[in-house]
Amino acid sequence: MENNREKYFINNYWNYYLELENEFLQVRKYIEFSEGNFKTYSIELLKLYQAVCSEIDVVGKIFASEINSSFIANNKTNILKWWYEVQYKFTFKKSNCAINEYEVRLLDLISIKPWKKFIVEKYKDKKGVVRFRCSKNYDTPTWWKDYNKVKHQRISLSKDDKINENYTKANLKNTAESFGALYILLLAYAEVLNIKDRLTVSKLFEVIKPISVGEIEKLFKVA
Repeated sequence: MENNREKYFINNYWNYYLELENEFLQVRKYIEFSEGNFKTYSIELLKLYQAVCSEIDVVGKIFASEINSSFIANNKTNILKWWYEVQYKFTFKKSNCAINEYEVRLLDLISIKPWKKFIVEKYKDKKGVVRFRCSKNYDTPTWWKDYNKVKHQRISLSKDDKINENYTKANLKNTAESFGALYILLLAYAEVLNIKDRLTVSKLFEVIKPISVGEIEKLFKVA
């Protein structure tokens, strides 16, 4: 029997994700999902890109508080702060895979690892205030940085009056990767709630199971 937390998750997060997923699939009528079309952008992708990234921020904050009860989010809580909690306190159990190494395949065509090389560290500034930043040699995902450019400055004029059209960043590549990021985040949340096996199957993604060292050794074992 579903408990209240399960109902809340499915009704408020998973069902909304599935609705966004269905809208994304409609885009395929006009834009083939292939790496050759990664730079293709449109108004429809713009709407989906912003909706998905906004939802990532919502789910990320809730998920961080789910795995760390002392975590408190507010309107100033950014992705660095909540990701810090997620990266260190969650690993997919069956695959023993860190969330930033988790990989999915879009429509069995394109492999996506949207959280790759995103590791955050905590530090204190000169005034002793706790802050968050990407660890050395790591960085915030490009699709997230581009989302902020689209969100805050879709079109602007530079000093030489040339138009800077950030809305072109609402392309197929960024939209697909943001969908993958939200999907992985929701899978992780569902695993913590122990309801992962009861979710409606995604029409967009399948998980690529990481190969363990033992499995690799078996593949190359000489008889």
